[in-house]
Amino acid sequence: MRAVLPDTREWPHAQRRRRGGVLAARAPSRLVLALAWCACVASLYGLPTAAGYRLRDPDSILHESLASSLAHRPPSEWVAPVWPPGYWGQGVYSEHPACFLWLPALLERAGVSRGALLANFLHVLALLYLLFRLSRRLAGDAAAWAAVASYTLSPLGVQQLLRANHEPALGAAFLGAFASLESPSGPLRGPLFVGCAVLACAVKGVLGLLVLPAALAWWAVRSRRPRDLWWLAVACGAIAGAAALYESWFRAVTGSPFLRAYLASQFEGIAEAERGLGLWHLAIPLYYAVNLFWFALPGVQLFLLGLRRTARKQRTAAQWLALTAGGACVVIASLFTRHAARYVFPAYPLCHVPGGEEACERWPRLREWMDRRATALPYALMSVLLAITAARVWLDPRLFRFISLP
Repeated sequence: MRAVLPDTREWPHAQRRRRGGVLAARAPSRLVLALAWCACVASLYGLPTAAGYRLRDPDSILHESLASSLAHRPPSEWVAPVWPPGYWGQGVYSEHPACFLWLPALLERAGVSRGALLANFLHVLALLYLLFRLSRRLAGDAAAWAAVASYTLSPLGVQQLLRANHEPALGAAFLGAFASLESPSGPLRGPLFVGCAVLACAVKGVLGLLVLPAALAWWAVRSRRPRDLWWLAVACGAIAGAAALYESWFRAVTGSPFLRAYLASQFEGIAEAERGLGLWHLAIPLYYAVNLFWFALPGVQLFLLGLRRTARKQRTAAQWLALTAGGACVVIASLFTRHAARYVFPAYPLCHVPGGEEACERWPRLREWMDRRATALPYALMSVLLAITAARVWLDPRLFRFISLP
């Protein structure tokens, strides 16, 4: 019996029809997904707002107050917020650059009653998105979803979901910087890295500079391409230029220098820590290791298991990223007597990248399960975020301190 073969002349047309059908089928789903995320953000903001939830850690309360005060001032003066009454500081606020306060102030000017809370949700979602993009680039879709789930359910992910601190924005800037470096060559690859590096410093000041040695450590092990080193130099120049513009604006508004006051406050804290710490300075690396072990749970534990598994083999790209970039943050932070778990914040999400990869290596059925349910996973993530928010709104008055990040 002769086999009847299809007319090959129709194949390109059939393929175009199939591709068109796929695109037509995907377009509504993308629209539905975008609408679902908008509804998720609205619900994340609406739950604590309707319940009268109040931020409890001192830094978040301060940032919310500063942002609200800027919302009632002309944008030309947003470079110089003023300490609210009742705090130890007086006059113009110069503990950090004011850039972090601009998004919540803009949201409040647009009619949002609690701009700092909504801005924090946006920072967290940006961090999760960039964590997914970076993990997918290095380890695949399933590992990316495992990394996002690991971070979301970690003590740090649970804690930062309802705060108004710099850290989620700083983490998003770091992940964006390395997502651009790990992406294929393209016209936007370098500029995106430079923009993320500038954003990290705009958000967190001197601590944002950690992106530079972290990127240099990554380059020495992962890249070795001269063009990447050139973009690193461009980032240094862009940060210096942005700092000069900020300084000029601050002087025009206040008549006094920003950098002098900012650096004085930072060095004062270092000197105070030096007087009180003594020989305990030698234990600072252990301090950061313990915090990583807790706040990055379970990603860091899976990461360590993966290092043990690949000890005699070549390290994976995800492992090298965490070892170089995350390790640089921890090593440099350990050199200073002034210490806090939040100082190495970028290292926490970076540990979840190889952690998600290791989860899929150890449990192949988990990878298969996530591959089969790829279209449902974004909605599952939305549900988890909403459940955590609802639980925090109810539990925080009773158990707030149990995951407090100093």
